Amino acid sequence: MRPARSPSPRAGDPKNQPRPSGGTASTPRHRSDEGDDFIIPPLPAWQPATQYPVGDMTLELIDPDGLPRPQVYTQVVVGTGSRTIYVAGQVSVDAAGQVVAPGDLAGQARQAYRNVGVALAAAGAGPADVAKITTYVVGYSQDQRPAIGEARRALFGDHRPASTLVGVQALAQPEFLIEVEAIAVV
Repeated sequence: MRPARSPSPRAGDPKNQPRPSGGTASTPRHRSDEGDDFIIPPLPAWQPATQYPVGDMTLELIDPDGLPRPQVYTQVVVGTGSRTIYVAGQVSVDAAGQVVAPGDLAGQARQAYRNVGVALAAAGAGPADVAKITTYVVGYSQDQRPAIGEARRALFGDHRPASTLVGVQALAQPEFLIEVEAIAVV
């Protein structure tokens, strides 16, 4: 534990706080838990979003300056509508609960995304209404991305919801290799 510092007479005045070299009074700063100061870079200027109206719902897809522009997803999605739909994680099972494509990630991905489509339809939504998806893959490695991407495109086409891909050690049952959950706004 470090010894406590005694406050200077002007310690409460933010203009008199120590700054790293090159900082100015208008540059945002942050103090780490260790007491070190560092500069927070300024946010980029706001830019117009791409809007996709669907009925009474609109999704604004935003790829802001200062972040990469991915080909298959959007960095920020703002949904405006009257209902939010949360689809539980869908795995590779058929309507009878039987595992589809055991041991085959590509086959399981197709079934899991197909199940997301079925769940959305049951709630009166479609793939274009999805604002965010999260995909969990057991033992993920980058060489699995093409199979996952193909299954994803089969459901979403050109729609690019915000997306997170997470490699995990295991899912609810050892037969499951992939799980996909979604949030839609209608």
